[in-house]
Amino acid sequence: MSDILLDYVFEVDIIEPLPSADVTILRSVAVVVKAKEGITDTFVSIANSGQISNYTNNTDIVQLFNAGMSKVYLVLWDGDDVSDLVGILDSAKDKFLTLLVSSDYGEANYGNIYEAIKSYNFVLGKSFISEANAKIYAMKTRHSGFLTIESNKDANMFYSFGKLLSALEWNNQQYIECPNNDLITDLNVAKNYRDDRLSFVLTSATYQNRLAFFVAGGQAIAGPYIIENLKIDLQASALKYITTNRPDYTITQAVLLQDEVQKVIDGYIEQGLLSGGSVQIKLVNENFVANGKVSVPRPMALWGVKVELEQS
Repeated sequence: MSDILLDYVFEVDIIEPLPSADVTILRSVAVVVKAKEGITDTFVSIANSGQISNYTNNTDIVQLFNAGMSKVYLVLWDGDDVSDLVGILDSAKDKFLTLLVSSDYGEANYGNIYEAIKSYNFVLGKSFISEANAKIYAMKTRHSGFLTIESNKDANMFYSFGKLLSALEWNNQQYIECPNNDLITDLNVAKNYRDDRLSFVLTSATYQNRLAFFVAGGQAIAGPYIIENLKIDLQASALKYITTNRPDYTITQAVLLQDEVQKVIDGYIEQGLLSGGSVQIKLVNENFVANGKVSVPRPMALWGVKVELEQS
């Protein structure tokens, strides 16, 4: 309730601030699994490990919750008609960025699955027993080829992704402890896997089972998430500036908007998520829309050091 005299002398219009951009999708994961008998192909959300057995016999999903996830989406698909899988994903693709294809589907049939889902631009994860198969997909864009053994199935991959997505900040999860031994104990073998850009767990007599390499498309695993997060933050920054300031189509306003958006990139640099970056916004011979360019380097990750020890 306000006073009439105050409103008469100094009228104030209250502009409600925009809510923060929602980045929940970046932290969400969906797993393609086979449903229990009697359950049709569908998409469901589960909030704890106790709900897993309501829908599937896949027990590795528990590792996502063990790693810290508070919610997991299940893509329940019988594996027969890949168009059914596409239909489910079409209806749910805006809920998650990460899609993990479980060992419920054999490696021999994965090619058909991959071809059907690659256009969605998900970050994809698949465990492989075959080193040759892992190599095929490890360098696919945004694809993590996780090497394992048959008895461990998806346990280490699910746990690694769970740690990545449930962390407070984006980081590459170097050398976190993982639940299972994948029988990788030879140094030269491990180096070859790293050179081939395979994700894998190394077992040490002292440090047990450690995530020795974790990448997607041959690049730092956190990279796709950092870029997607940056994209949303840049969009939100521009929207906030325009709705608050209602700028004219002038060079001055273009520069001010550019400076505002640059602050977002600078924040990422300060956090160590990017090593640099710049934004340019300029006017063209057209009203209403300006042209812009954002340039940022690919996020990197340090997994090891090779040194020479000199004796003097």
